[in-house]
Amino acid sequence: KIHTGDVSSISGSDSDSSDESSESEVLPPASDSAGTPPGPRSHKVLLRNAKGQLISMYRCVLGTRKGDTEEPVELTASLQSLGVSTCWVVLMMGGGHFAGA
Repeated sequence: KIHTGDVSSISGSDSDSSDESSESEVLPPASDSAGTPPGPRSHKVLLRNAKGQLISMYRCVLGTRKGDTEEPVELTASLQSLGVSTCWVVLMMGGGHFAGA
């Protein structure tokens, strides 16, 4: 049985390196100009908790869609509305390898 936080690999290609640029993306500030199209959005949202720690979360977990407003209060409310009984499966795939938790 695998417990929360357990990590395993069947390929033996574990690596501690990661794409630092994707972890530190910050959303661009909103444009005041109505005629300016919005820039590309990151797949991740950065949130800061009460201890000042940054938490990176995928936008799809929060249920936001293109064109939705993304005020911090609304993002936090969306996150808090997730039930404790919600079951998540995380699957990652790339370069011929896959991982699941």
